[in-house]
Amino acid sequence: MEANKDCIRRVFEEVHNGGKLSVLDTLIGAAYVDHNPSPGQPAGAAGVKGKVETLRAAFPDVRFALEDLVAEGDLVAARYSWRGTHKGESYLGIPPSGKSIFVRGMDFYR
Repeated sequence: MEANKDCIRRVFEEVHNGGKLSVLDTLIGAAYVDHNPSPGQPAGAAGVKGKVETLRAAFPDVRFALEDLVAEGDLVAARYSWRGTHKGESYLGIPPSGKSIFVRGMDFYR
């Protein structure tokens, strides 16, 4: 279970905060399904990379904070928050506002 939690930590620290999208190639299997995809998002690692790239382009100063990680068997629950300033590209059709946002979320990974 600790190894599974370490994988999720890497997603948040290396991918979301560090922008190292290639890390996803080693962490996401071919059968990965994103149950909360962005509009038009392709499947697998390529889709997640696109989702992260879009977020980081819109919010260049984005920072994620992992608040809780809980694992049971092969399931990991992550509670997190992120903040950033919308000063990059349009995001989901919304033009940059220059405003800072704060978002809380929870995702489950298997």
